Amino acid sequence: MRCPIKETGTIVCGMKVLMSAYACEPDSGSEPGVGWNWAVQAALLGHDVHVITRANNRVPIEAKLRDEPVGGLTFHYYDLPSPAVAWKKRGGYYRLLIYYYFWQFGVWQLARRLHEHQRFDLTHHVTFVNDWMPSGVGWIRAPFIWGPVGGSTNVLPDQLQDFIPPQARRYERLRRIVQRSMRSADPFVALTRRRACVILTFTREALGGIPARHRSKARAVVHIGVSSSETPAEGKEPGANATLTIVSGSRLVHWKGFDLLVEAFARYLQISGADARLLITGDGPFRSHLERRIRSLGIEESVELLGHLPNRADVYRVIASADLYALPTLRDGPPVAILEAMLAGRPILCLDMGSTAEMVPDEAGFKVSVHDRSQVVNDLARTLVWADTHREELAGMGRAARRYALDRHDWKLIGETIDSLYREVGHQ
Repeated sequence: MRCPIKETGTIVCGMKVLMSAYACEPDSGSEPGVGWNWAVQAALLGHDVHVITRANNRVPIEAKLRDEPVGGLTFHYYDLPSPAVAWKKRGGYYRLLIYYYFWQFGVWQLARRLHEHQRFDLTHHVTFVNDWMPSGVGWIRAPFIWGPVGGSTNVLPDQLQDFIPPQARRYERLRRIVQRSMRSADPFVALTRRRACVILTFTREALGGIPARHRSKARAVVHIGVSSSETPAEGKEPGANATLTIVSGSRLVHWKGFDLLVEAFARYLQISGADARLLITGDGPFRSHLERRIRSLGIEESVELLGHLPNRADVYRVIASADLYALPTLRDGPPVAILEAMLAGRPILCLDMGSTAEMVPDEAGFKVSVHDRSQVVNDLARTLVWADTHREELAGMGRAARRYALDRHDWKLIGETIDSLYREVGHQ
């Protein structure tokens, strides 16, 4: 154990922790940012943290640690043999999952060797944040924390299948079959759940993805964070633009609801006759579908697909131009994009379901109920009309969003949760 001396002179001994973070990259959002920040927060609070991650994360991690060293943080890089890496790169999502699954067995072997020399007080799986795949660090003889995890409850209800194109429906059906099979029949997933002393889920809804016999050791936590030291780009207050500006962004995939937003935006323009802008950041396989839909609606002059932005500073510059940030995702873990927009003081427009229903407080934006596609598009459009005609209220919503982000999602608070958890489990 490391025993740092606090300013008061009190000696506080930290745990020796082995962490698994397949996705782990500094200055990133989404899962790579989760892996990096959970490791850093644990080390900053005095724990001796050893992280197993992918070899392709080595360059950004080592560059960051040269510039900003973190005591008590050690990385171990592991990949499957190079033919498997090349095979994964040539494929899509399901090749990634297959690679990740077998990566866990290599992690198990590496974890056993490290444990022989280090004698860890506990092990902790952080990323990927899914509850239907196994974790190799959970199989060694040390107390084990699994999570944050979730995902198996993030499914499109049957009545909402017409929200997405036919090929996307096939994807969703296959995804659900794979998830159910892994959750119920894979012995290594069952072993991972059984070995866990504590299971962390990334939303309260995700608790439903943990089988009833293990739910007593599960708890929901805040798993994505921001820092009060982050300084989003300067911009006008929401509502101050001459024309209403809506910003959205994430990976362009069918479940994020971008097509709903585009159709609602077109309807809002038709209803109001307003001159407004919709800016969408990010790239992905759904882009061509969105481009066709934008052309068919005749709104090319008002909608701009900005593509992938190289860093968070660029993302914040676009967000700072917004009067309203919209992401009507149909299924998701808590979206980092929404948290970034809240930190930047932008009111949020989302659906009243899943993680966004938990993540966005009523005073910080608008949550549209979900019954059928036509209703959702109409309600989104009506919300845009309201926002355009009540500009003075958007600024207050934006301030509430920023307060909530800092009060609820500050990385220091997440670090305190990690620290408390480690001391609880490590002293069992």
